[in-house]
Amino acid sequence: MKLLNYRGHIRNHKALCLELAVDNTLPREKREEEIILKAYEKWGGDMANHMHGMFAFALYNEENGEYFCLRDQFGT
Repeated sequence: MKLLNYRGHIRNHKALCLELAVDNTLPREKREEEIILKAYEKWGGDMANHMHGMFAFALYNEENGEYFCLRDQFGT
């Protein structure tokens, strides 16, 4: 899985870091990239129900050639 593009900020990053075993001391960009990748691995498309903030991103699955795109619930 590869993160193609990401813009935004995940507001509940502390809780997600704990749940997904992501190092909370990483720089914000790297931390949020890790959150996105691990959240997709754990929850797939249901990850939208676990993330809160203002964001949009696109993932690409190199194994099957599929894309997954998500934006925050308010479309900011």
